[in-house]
Amino acid sequence: MSQRKAVREEALVPVELYARGKIRAALLVDLSIGGAMLEVPVDLELAVGEAVLVRLIGLASAMAHVRWSTAGSIGVEFRHELDPSVLDFTVHNYVKTDLPPPIASDVVVAIKP
Repeated sequence: MSQRKAVREEALVPVELYARGKIRAALLVDLSIGGAMLEVPVDLELAVGEAVLVRLIGLASAMAHVRWSTAGSIGVEFRHELDPSVLDFTVHNYVKTDLPPPIASDVVVAIKP
């Protein structure tokens, strides 16, 4: 794995992950202006390089590419760096959660092609 360009900060906030035509619940574990680690349903297998959209509910969305993937976790690199104010708000003011990682049944809705 390559060296990170920016320091990651713990986030632990719920997000929506748009991938493969579906919206799924995910947990944003850590965050930097350049990328993030997310806990995702274990049945969601994403390939390195695959495009996804990470959406902070009610705040912001960011296009990203998968940099690594394991059962239940992915690392993404944002297409464009986050505005530092979004990072700061997410880390310090957004509602944090103690919820367990999302499971396969957390599919929210299918997106029509």
